[in-house]
Amino acid sequence: MEESLTPREREIFDALLEGNSPKEIAYKLHISYHTVDSHRSKLYRKLGIQSIQELFTKYSANGNGNTTAEPEPAPSVVVTKKRKLLIVAGIAIFAVFLFYIGYSFIKLTAAALSPKGVIIPVSDLGLRPYSDKRYNGGNSTAEVYISRETIDGETINVINIKTNLVESEVYVWAQAETRHTTVLQQLRRANGIRFKARGDGNFWRVQLHTAGVTAENNYSNYQYTFAAIRNQVITVDIPYSSLEFNSFGKYQSFDFEKETIWLFIISANTDLQDYGTALLQIWDFEVF
Repeated sequence: MEESLTPREREIFDALLEGNSPKEIAYKLHISYHTVDSHRSKLYRKLGIQSIQELFTKYSANGNGNTTAEPEPAPSVVVTKKRKLLIVAGIAIFAVFLFYIGYSFIKLTAAALSPKGVIIPVSDLGLRPYSDKRYNGGNSTAEVYISRETIDGETINVINIKTNLVESEVYVWAQAETRHTTVLQQLRRANGIRFKARGDGNFWRVQLHTAGVTAENNYSNYQYTFAAIRNQVITVDIPYSSLEFNSFGKYQSFDFEKETIWLFIISANTDLQDYGTALLQIWDFEVF
């Protein structure tokens, strides 16, 4: 039956046995795919076969063919497969890169937002109210109490410092202070303080008193002043390096002896506020 094949059919016959696809044969012989397909159909009829598997079975070199093995892919097919693999690998590498960048960003963001040190629960701060009424015979008052507040969608405990500055013949002030031993020990080991606050637009002052630096002065007053924005949450960040030393109203450089801290104060006075009431709420108190 092979003898009945035309020269072109013989070329296609040999090419098929070599494992070439119809498209590859068309490329090699410089003819169209449809021409190859037409010749292939004719030679199938002449040889009495119906598929490429039968062609291999009857006419492969070993005489029995291989009905399961597929022809070796052409170079163009191999190149295409390699290209696809490279694309898939590239996408995978890029995805890993994006994941790493995202993870690093989340980690850095979390680190930036996380507490710098130890949070002291507001109930453990031991803040107590004091004013000129108790110490100097004035008329001002202070009140300190804890309440549950919903802030930014979270219900938390906050300390309320409520003051009322009243004009008198003495220096006018009201404050919340603590001499709680555990709190003072943490302040002595720290390098700064940070807390969140919400107020009514007044100025407030944080004070840290230490043992005196001279025999004549048995205490030193280091302070930091901040403004509470009305009905807005702020973060008050006070590294010890940002404190100012108040020596009879004069501010100067100093060496802060934190190991001798004996009093912590949040105060209101007429240097900062007008006469009348003021309210400050604080929470998330940290030493770092």
